[in-house]
Amino acid sequence: MLESEREKYVELNLKYNKYFLPIQWCYSLLYEARAQGKIGADVMLNELIKSVGDFRRGLGQLCNFDWVPIPLVYP
Repeated sequence: MLESEREKYVELNLKYNKYFLPIQWCYSLLYEARAQGKIGADVMLNELIKSVGDFRRGLGQLCNFDWVPIPLVYP
């Protein structure tokens, strides 16, 4: 993450997690790369977007697991 990106990330005041912001930047970069011809076909772009989406869903699940307290010792 660049220093300028870090500053934008830190300045964002949200009540909830803001892990999605760099992922949104990633989506923007993917669309920009497709527009510039760096990604050869829409099928490739869709696969990349799907992979990033899977990663994002995994982060969301991790945050959901954090909300559920798990006892360290079981009876």
